[in-house]
Amino acid sequence: MFAGFLNDQRHVNGVDITYRIGGSGPGLLLLHGHPQTHVIWHKVAEQLAEHFTVIAADLRGYGDSSKPPADDQHASYSKREMARDGVELEHDQADIEAGHQLNLPLLVLWGAEGTVGRCFEPLREWQQVATDVRGKALPAGHYIAEEVPELLLAEVLGFLR
Repeated sequence: MFAGFLNDQRHVNGVDITYRIGGSGPGLLLLHGHPQTHVIWHKVAEQLAEHFTVIAADLRGYGDSSKPPADDQHASYSKREMARDGVELEHDQADIEAGHQLNLPLLVLWGAEGTVGRCFEPLREWQQVATDVRGKALPAGHYIAEEVPELLLAEVLGFLR
């Protein structure tokens, strides 16, 4: 599992983030959902690393990353803070309110048998913030990377090539 990947930790945005990095090529940051860790990507990371420099990180509060204290607003565990840990947040609420959209291809995948498709319209949600949104439901529940890794790889590699 994660053969050829370096396991490391870096201090960013006031917390220590644990991650694995491997492969070569353009960067590809893999972020897990709740209640997982970077290990959710174990069935696809090595194949993706054949084409990309893959970084699979534990979000703050998960796995071996720091668990900062929470405040009354739980701001230290907000999606915004977690995004800042991984990348500079460039498209914030002010941009959305001003009607600015991300002008780049965006792939959205969700499990057909999971809650996302029942509770949201994923493509429509992302079309509010990006100009080129593509995607679909895959025949899985919530944990696509574990349930249908081959389908996930085919979709992601087809999109990124």
